[in-house]
Amino acid sequence: MEIIRRHFTENSVGVEGEVKCSAYGETSPGNFDVCWSCGADLAAKAVECFSCRSACGHGTAWQDCGMDFSKWRGMDPHLLVGLVNTELRNHSESLEDFLKTHDLAKEDLVRKLGEAGYSYREEQRQFR
Repeated sequence: MEIIRRHFTENSVGVEGEVKCSAYGETSPGNFDVCWSCGADLAAKAVECFSCRSACGHGTAWQDCGMDFSKWRGMDPHLLVGLVNTELRNHSESLEDFLKTHDLAKEDLVRKLGEAGYSYREEQRQFR
């Protein structure tokens, strides 16, 4: 990624400086409209997110922050576990908070991940 960013920075004619992404804080060359890393609109104003209580730039509704779990049932469980654990770590205070935030039934998620050998570890706040 650094090579890509350096290429565009070095080949930016008449553009000075960098723009900081309001979503995750990455910097992009001043001629970019969207973040080179996450694709967020660089002109968007950061607002405090209802879910994560940070200026994530995704909006004020929990649906706009974090990951989209609307199609989780069709996901490969080995990919799903990584997404769930990331969301638990970054945007949730507990499994119950995660489930409530994304309107998921605990039994369904535990069953899906359990079929692939994963179980929730309360002390680690993740599926292993």
